[in-house]
Order: sequence, then structure tokens, then C-alpha cells
Amino acid sequence: MIIAGIKSNSFKTAGGNFPSGKFAGLYQELYFLSLVNGKNKLLILTNKDLYTGFLNNSAGKVSKGIQIQFCQLPEDIILKIKFVHENASREQTRN
Repeated sequence: MIIAGIKSNSFKTAGGNFPSGKFAGLYQELYFLSLVNGKNKLLILTNKDLYTGFLNNSAGKVSKGIQIQFCQLPEDIILKIKFVHENASREQTRN
């Protein structure tokens, strides 16, 4: 059985800062993956910058048996995700 969490977050925040909240969400996903029984446990990241940044910052912090992988999405899906992220970012910055 394969168990996977898939995240499409960008690396930096809308303001260009280190994504500590996004990383917290990734660690939460890793925690839940560590609780389930499965032959293959994967955390799949669809943003190359997030994948690289998270690998660099999470070395030695990932439970054994969980793999972190990058999955390149088709360009049309990337554009849809970008649109959703931009709208969500604008919504959160409203007063």
C-alpha cells in the first residue's frame, strides 16, 4: 500500500520571507504519515524550490520509511495553482 501527502505550496511567502508556517504544515504532514501503516510513505512536493529548500532544512528530521519526492506538474496545472495561491494570498492580506 502506498500512502502519500501531496503539497503544492510555493517556497517563499508572498512577502518573500522564509516559509516557517509552510514548513510547519509539511512537518505536520510528515507526522501523520509516520502514524499510518503502509509499505511506501511519500511526501510529494510539486514546487521545485520548496522541494529543494525543505530537503536542505529537514535533513535528519524525517522519520525513517518516509520519502520526500518532487513531482513536476503539467504547465496548465501549475498556472491554475499559481492563480489559486495568488487569490488566497490577496484574501489573507485584506483588512
